[in-house]
Amino acid sequence: MKSMLLFLFLFCCIHSVSAQTISDNDIHLLSTELSKQAIARNALKLAVLDFTESNAITDFSLAVSEELRIHMAVNNAALTIVDRAATERVMEEQRLSSSPLFDENKAASLGKLVSADAIVTGTLIRQGESYRVT
Repeated sequence: MKSMLLFLFLFCCIHSVSAQTISDNDIHLLSTELSKQAIARNALKLAVLDFTESNAITDFSLAVSEELRIHMAVNNAALTIVDRAATERVMEEQRLSSSPLFDENKAASLGKLVSADAIVTGTLIRQGESYRVT
């Protein structure tokens, strides 16, 4: 099975009223763009890893990751999203989760182990009252 690493290369600003909230519209825009990229690459089974913020996994970055997983699963019948618990279990078994910073080889290995066509990962970068997702 092919293994593809789909990094979040879009530089999409997520505007928020306060620094620790994200709107449904922001999640929708991010989900729509990622879904288009995945489908264009014929990557129909995705593992969405927990995003990071300031080189760490935070409550906010976890919330964004989970909202993205849910939105992509519910709003795009063409995609299958690998269960977060299954991904975490494999990461722990393979000791891939020792650092929130994840290299391309580890991600490709994880993708194969959970039978995902692509891995989605990202970083939240705070810019004033908004975030940029990379």
